[in-house]
Amino acid sequence: MKGILPLPSVVLLVAGLFVHLSCTKEPAKTTLSGRVIEYGTAEPVPDAQVFVISQEGDPFGPSLSVIADSFRTAADGTFHREYLNDNLSGGEYVAVYKPGFRYEKDLPFHNGENNLEVVLRPYAWLKLIPVADQGETLISVNISEVGYGLMIGQFSDTVRVFEILGNKDVTIWWGPWGGTEKIEEIIYCPGGDTTFYELHF
Repeated sequence: MKGILPLPSVVLLVAGLFVHLSCTKEPAKTTLSGRVIEYGTAEPVPDAQVFVISQEGDPFGPSLSVIADSFRTAADGTFHREYLNDNLSGGEYVAVYKPGFRYEKDLPFHNGENNLEVVLRPYAWLKLIPVADQGETLISVNISEVGYGLMIGQFSDTVRVFEILGNKDVTIWWGPWGGTEKIEEIIYCPGGDTTFYELHF
């Protein structure tokens, strides 16, 4: 009978096929996992948008940032994705955004295991209300989160609202214009809310 392999040869052929299949390497993967929490409270931030941004182009010349992937965090603030390394350019980074929070970008991303804890800082508003009832002509006001001084006159009834980062203490120094004595107060400004502060002069 021609064309039929002896039994030992068949066994060797099948065994060789299994060895070949078992030696085939799985494609290398990169995982991106993590959790998004709120600054100051460590509460999870659900439904935050997570962007995987890829830098494409000549590393020594022009390059272009493109969104390679986009997804949202779960109810507990967590996220998880897997990518084949062959599909990554090597120039990826992560950014996270949710309305009412400061945009976080340039978060690390590398081949292999990535487990990020992303802390989003909520915006807040500080509302200054001038009350001219103390006889001062001018006062100077400095706010730690604003970064510049204010001059408020006696006849000014302008309410000023400043957008700041919340869930933290803010220091306010104020007093007569040109004077050395200042009132210093530390107030807590919760994220996502407006804190009112009266200036009596």
